[in-house]
Order: sequence, then structure tokens, then C-alpha cells
Amino acid sequence: MKILTDEQYQREKAKLEKMTEEREKIRHEMEKEGASEEEIKVALFMSSAFYDDVKFNVEEYEKAIAGNFDKENVTTDKLGSFLIKMRIWKGITQEELVEKLHIPLHQLEKLERDEYQALPLAQLHHLLFVLGVEKLNVIPTDPYPPQFYEWMEKRKTDIETAATKEKKKQAG
Repeated sequence: MKILTDEQYQREKAKLEKMTEEREKIRHEMEKEGASEEEIKVALFMSSAFYDDVKFNVEEYEKAIAGNFDKENVTTDKLGSFLIKMRIWKGITQEELVEKLHIPLHQLEKLERDEYQALPLAQLHHLLFVLGVEKLNVIPTDPYPPQFYEWMEKRKTDIETAATKEKKKQAG
């Protein structure tokens, strides 16, 4: 999750509203000038990636507030995001959480920014307790995409081929 506090949410929400208005203004002006739909799409494309990113982050935060996420099952690669969503859904601020965890605010901010990647297991247990998580199924995920294994297999074959050629060269 990119948005971690209500203040960040308010800023990003305002930014999204402004961007939406600007995009609508560009569309309206271009339609008025007789631009085709294709020309309008090209003009809006330049801002689309940033707009889509802000929109996704705002929607993700809103879903967390509403509790629209699986609260019993999480994959290992999404555990950090899950913990942040639980805090947000429970209405616990970062300031309140640091008091319960007995850690400095800057440490929690770093942990959440990194989606709890460096959190020791004992602290994870305590955090789950503080967040009121009574049952959680953690599902292992493969950290590498299928393409990685294909690449590794090809690399292995290439190395074996090179080694065979070298042996023949030395023997011959």
C-alpha cells in the first residue's frame, strides 16, 4: 500500500479530483475543437499512467477503510499490505499503534513504507495480537515468476554445453 495515513489519503484524494477535472477539461476542449476520439486518447495518454496510479492508491485506501479485503487469508507476498490494511480498517493511527507496540514512530513509518519486510517473527506475532487478528491463513507464494525458471533452465543448458565443448577441446 502506498497511502499509509489519513493525511496522505486526503492529499492524494484532492490530487485525484484535480487531475480528473483537468482531464475532463482537456477532453471538453478537444471535443469542442472537433478532435477525434483517437486524438483525445493520445492527448490523455501522457497523464494516464500517473492518474491511474493515484486512482489505484486512493481506491485501495478506501477499500481498506471499508474492510473490503480478505481478513482470514493472505499470501506471503501480500502480508505487509494486509497488516497495513488491518490497521487502517480498525481505525488505528500510526501514532496509536506505536504506543501499543512500544516502538518509535519513525520505526513504524519505515516498517510500513517497506510493507513490514524486516519485521521479526516475534514482533509480527505481537502486531497481529494488537490488531486483533485471531486467525490468519498465510499462503506461501513462489517469489519468482515462471519466466525466471525458464531462464534458469536455459542458462543451465548453456553452461553444460559450454563445459562439454571445453572438455572436448582439452581432450582433443
